[in-house]
Amino acid sequence: VDSVPSISCSSVSSSAALYSGRMRCACGSDLGRGGYPVSRVAFLLQLATQRAEISGLTSARFINQDVQTQSLGKNCFDVAFSRFGVMFFDNPVSAFRNIRGAVKPGGRLGYVCWASRKDNPWIRVPTGAARPFLDIPPAPPEDSPGQFAMEREERIIEILAQSGWSNPIISKFECDHHMGQNVHD
Repeated sequence: VDSVPSISCSSVSSSAALYSGRMRCACGSDLGRGGYPVSRVAFLLQLATQRAEISGLTSARFINQDVQTQSLGKNCFDVAFSRFGVMFFDNPVSAFRNIRGAVKPGGRLGYVCWASRKDNPWIRVPTGAARPFLDIPPAPPEDSPGQFAMEREERIIEILAQSGWSNPIISKFECDHHMGQNVHD
C-alpha cells in the first residue's frame, strides 16, 4: 500500500497506526464540524503532527477538511480508512463520493463504526442502570449523524452504492471495550 487517507473526527491517531512503515504517505483528514469545535480540531491536528514527528513519520500530514464538500484529490490514494469518523457526516453520500474520487481505480475503502445500539453493551448497560435515576433523553432519529448513524447494514450498502463504491463487504466483529479501571478513569 502506498498511500492512505485516515478519515477522522477527532485525534487522527489512526494515521500513525496505519503508517507502520508500509505507506509512503498518511493523511489525517479531520471533519472540523459535527464532531468537535474547530478550536479543538486545530489542537488535535497540532498534537497529531507533533506525535508523528516524534515517531519519525516524516511523510504523514494532517489537515482540517470537510470531506463532504471538499475534494481529497483525484485518484491519489490506494485505500481510504476511517476509525469511527464516517458516522458524523451530515451528507454521507457526498462524503463517500469525494472519498471514492480520491481513491485510485480498483482501490478500497475500510472503516470501523459502531453496530446497533442493542449490540453495544457499553451504551446499553450504563443507560439501563441510569434510567431509574435520570431522565434519559430519547435516542436520536434513525440514520441521523452520530455514533450509530451506520448501524443499519442496508443504509451502508445504499450510501456506498449511491456514492460510487461497489461490492461492499460488511463484517461484524465483537471486542471488549475498556472504559477504565474505576470511576476516576
